[in-house]
Amino acid sequence: MKISAVACVAAVLLSTSAMAEPVFDRFGALPQTEFGGDGIPNDRVAVTNISSEGVDGEIGITATPRFSAPSPTLVSDGVFAVESGTTSDDRSKWNFSYYADVLPGLNYSLLYDFDPSNGTDYGTINFLFASGTIEDSQNPTFAFLNDGIAPFVIAPEMFDFDADANGIYNFRFQARDANGGLVGEAAIDVIVGEGATDVPAPAAFGLLGLGLAGLGFARRRKV
Repeated sequence: MKISAVACVAAVLLSTSAMAEPVFDRFGALPQTEFGGDGIPNDRVAVTNISSEGVDGEIGITATPRFSAPSPTLVSDGVFAVESGTTSDDRSKWNFSYYADVLPGLNYSLLYDFDPSNGTDYGTINFLFASGTIEDSQNPTFAFLNDGIAPFVIAPEMFDFDADANGIYNFRFQARDANGGLVGEAAIDVIVGEGATDVPAPAAFGLLGLGLAGLGFARRRKV
């Protein structure tokens, strides 16, 4: 791909979204989980170590394909690119998948971003009364994520998820102590949009500045 084409893609992405920094202690396989479903890929996971009351564990989050949809492209560790649009069952072509060891004294929540513009509009999944392990795979179009089920799921305030909306979406899995202090966090970004999967992994984000300079683009922030 020519630099000018990459610069154009970079400028389009930044015109719609702001990327948050992925968070993890390591990025790779998490073999102890299938994210609640047989065959869901578990080899590209943002994993963070956690500890409480002398017990160690891990939390992890990743982006995975919806059924037979194309696998997300790994742009860089913790950053995935996926196609917009829906599958034959009217779901987005990708899921966000997560895992946690439930340790004594900790509370767990997952923040999911449905804002395709240059901000975030997080909804929250609160894992109340959890034990053992937490693991599942959710599609952003699921109604309970958009509508909420208090107190377990608090829906985003401003946005319902639109599978056709290009942008950069952020997902954060957090473990906190009884006082609300952050013990550990794993976070990824998912780039959605036509052309996003064509961005070459080693150069994609190094060329963002070049794209902005070459096109004279100025970011607008949504109020």
